[in-house]
Amino acid sequence: MIERRVRWFGLLAAIVLLDAAVTFENLWPTPAVTWQGKLSIELALAILVLAIVSGWTMLHARRTARWLTVAWVVLVVGRYAEVTAPALYGRDVNLYWDLRFIPDVVSMVTKVAPPWLVALALAGVALIFLLLYVLLRSAWRRVVSATADPRERRVALAAAPCPGCHRSRHRLRAPTRGRRGSSSER
Repeated sequence: MIERRVRWFGLLAAIVLLDAAVTFENLWPTPAVTWQGKLSIELALAILVLAIVSGWTMLHARRTARWLTVAWVVLVVGRYAEVTAPALYGRDVNLYWDLRFIPDVVSMVTKVAPPWLVALALAGVALIFLLLYVLLRSAWRRVVSATADPRERRVALAAAPCPGCHRSRHRLRAPTRGRRGSSSER
C-alpha cells in the first residue's frame, strides 16, 4: 500500500515537472523563469495518446521515453526563447527578419571574448542541455511506465493537465438569453 502511494507520488511529481517545463513564464526583466501553475495541453494530449496506445499494444518504454524527451527538450527551448526574448530585447524575435544578423552576433562574440571564455560558455550550455535531458527523461520514463499498468494509467489520466476536461474549475453553463428583464427571467 505504501509502495503504491510512493509510486503515485513519483508519477504526480513527474507530471508536474513535465507540465512546468512547458508552461513557465519569464520573470521580467531577467532571463529567469517562474511557474504559475498553468496547465499544458501538450502534456495532456501526450499522456492521453500514451494511455490509448499502451492499452492496445506494448510500448518499448526506453525508446518511447527517449523520443518524448527529445521532443520535450525542443518544446522547453522554444518556450524559453518565446518568453525570454521579449523581456530581454523589448520586442518579439522574428526569425525571418532577425536570422540574418546571427553571423554578425557570432562574429562579434568570437572577436571580443577570449577563446577560453567562449569554450567555457559552450560547455556550460551543453551541461545545461544534458541535465535538462536527464531530468526530463527520468520523468517521461516514469509516465511511460505508469501507462503500462492499468491502475497507474488511471492515476496518470486523472492527473493529466487537461484544461476544459476534468480539471476545469468552472462549470459549463448554458448561456442566458438576453439581458436582465428578458423573457428568460420572467
